Amino acid sequence: MQEVLIVRSVGFQQLDNNLPKIKEKFPNSRLSILTHEHGVKLAEKYGDIDRIYSYPYKKRILVLAARSCA
Repeated sequence: MQEVLIVRSVGFQQLDNNLPKIKEKFPNSRLSILTHEHGVKLAEKYGDIDRIYSYPYKKRILVLAARSCA
């Protein structure tokens, strides 16, 4: 069985919109979500999510995209 990991980077309202499309695109897959520890309770309301992975939230993380200097 294929596993799809949803990395939550926006509010759960966006997941409400996207989850049906994800299920349609990957119909026989196990769906998992990665969210910070404060999002676990909200993630638990989604019956279609099979696993919830969490990470500790202490402060914002700044991620910079690397660019090729060719």
